[in-house]
This record gives sequence, C-alpha cells and structure tokens, in this order.
Amino acid sequence: MFRHTRVVVRSVLGPRYALPRKFYATEREERIAQLLRTSLKTNDVQVTDISGGCGAMFNIAVTSPLFAGKSMVQQHRDVNAILKDEIKDMHGLTLKTKASSS
Repeated sequence: MFRHTRVVVRSVLGPRYALPRKFYATEREERIAQLLRTSLKTNDVQVTDISGGCGAMFNIAVTSPLFAGKSMVQQHRDVNAILKDEIKDMHGLTLKTKASSS
C-alpha cells in the first residue's frame, strides 16, 4: 500500500535510519480529525497514525475552547466519547488536550 524508503541521517553517534516524514493524512486520520473538529468546534486538531501503517495506534492533540474549565480527565473523556466508534478498532491512543482562549 505505502512504500517507505530508508533515509540515512548522519550524526556524531553514527548513521541512524528513519522513515521519511509523511506529508499526507490517511483516510482514518482525516476521519478522526474531522469528527473532532466538528464536535469540538476547533481547527486545532492533529491526528497521527503511529502504528506503522495498520491504523491501530494514534497520537491525537486537540486544543478547543470547549475544554475551558474542565480537568484533563474530563477533556479526555470528551474526546473518548466523540471517538467511541473509532476506538473500538484501535489498539492504542495517546491524547494531548488543551483549552484555547477563544
């Protein structure tokens, strides 16, 4: 499906191998981001598939004015409630949430 090439990064510690940075969103990343944008009334959403291509683990960062006055636990519960159908097929999820000023 996706072809990755190895990139050699030179440092004082010797060669390091890394996958090239991707500049596109997968369908699932975009679907999750759109759900969060719509439900939390924000454009500050970042969704990254960290599973290596299988789409089962994600890093999600969201900043929303709807988080104002809520604890981090409640912010995460809100995100989990929005993504309840998506979470069923996930192996792991890392959330970073923050209240915005507007």
